Amino acid sequence: IHVRVHAASTDVLMHGLPRVTFGESTLLRTDYMVSTELGFGAQRCFFALALVSGIITLCLWIARRNDKVIFWYSFACLLWSLVSIPRIGLRWVDDFLPLIPILSWFLNYGLVVPVVVLCLRTVGIRWPRFEMALWAFLALEATFPLWGTGSIGRWFLVWDVFNTALLLTGVGVIVAR
Repeated sequence: IHVRVHAASTDVLMHGLPRVTFGESTLLRTDYMVSTELGFGAQRCFFALALVSGIITLCLWIARRNDKVIFWYSFACLLWSLVSIPRIGLRWVDDFLPLIPILSWFLNYGLVVPVVVLCLRTVGIRWPRFEMALWAFLALEATFPLWGTGSIGRWFLVWDVFNTALLLTGVGVIVAR
């Protein structure tokens, strides 16, 4: 039995030995390829939906520049499609540059602040100090892999809790109005 696990040495990509399956290789490879393609197919669909939605609303915003909700929606959708590129374009991240996990960090955490600003704009609220704090938080969070000490993987929970709280704040603002 020959088992080969190719894994990155970074904490961002959490790898491990998957479930070991025994059987005829053609059947096992077919099952594996089908499950892999289903996941990538869904990511490609979400990428396409976000990209098309972002482009359409960007064109609408160009026609009506005073509508801030359309601008922030377009910005969030285009950013979401940008975040999806490493997942659909670089299928086997381990085989590429070691900077891919850091790039994914920058992109993934860049989604929350524009969505919260979109929530505020949807209900017609403008809180300049809160929004300035959001952008400062984003700058702190996005540059963390460059200046942060220790393992990046340990900080996932901290950043996820803050981002979840921000998203719940945005949803709460919409529900309260």
